[in-house]
Amino acid sequence: ASVMERFARIRWLLFIRDTKLNQYFDGMNIPHDSEFIVARKSQFREMIELYEVYRIFPSWPIIQDYIGTWLPHNQINWSTASFLDRRRNLERIELRGTASSF
Repeated sequence: ASVMERFARIRWLLFIRDTKLNQYFDGMNIPHDSEFIVARKSQFREMIELYEVYRIFPSWPIIQDYIGTWLPHNQINWSTASFLDRRRNLERIELRGTASSF
């Protein structure tokens, strides 16, 4: 398996202090089929905000989707949407394909 295929099969959790995710991930490709969660302390409340980050294409901007919170006493509020539902919007990319029977 290629490096990118192995990267996509792993679930990542990154704790970060920086509040500017775009700058942190500048130049880093996080494929849309990988599960990469960023946890950072909220600026306004005593909780950790959870974001999923990815790129549709390596040259496109990073997408950061808010998916939940981690509250004191280990209470986690997590999105109920499945991974595929969270990736449903590919920024209006037109997918072309064909089907053929042999």
